Amino acid sequence: MTSGPVGLIIAAAFVLVIIIIIVKSIKLKNEIKNNGIQADATVSRIEEFHDEDGVRYTTHVVYRNQEGKEVEAILATSKRQVQEGEKILIKYLDKKPNFVVLVEE
Repeated sequence: MTSGPVGLIIAAAFVLVIIIIIVKSIKLKNEIKNNGIQADATVSRIEEFHDEDGVRYTTHVVYRNQEGKEVEAILATSKRQVQEGEKILIKYLDKKPNFVVLVEE
């Protein structure tokens, strides 16, 4: 394991990258909420994986974009739990069609 000044620089760079990823994700989610296109979607699958924080899930949905093309996307985390096969209302951006948010009712 690296220690000393080099180790601190590597750790700081890692933390900075994580912060940048989180900020970009929050900005994208807000942009989709504010400017996204609504579409009906179906929860196609929910993948479970384990990490140091415990069990996490990635929810995939399938929807048709404005051109009628079927798109599979990852659903951003939401306050409401969804089930595989459930019909939901989502928002997406044309420029980032593979990441969607749930329209909260």
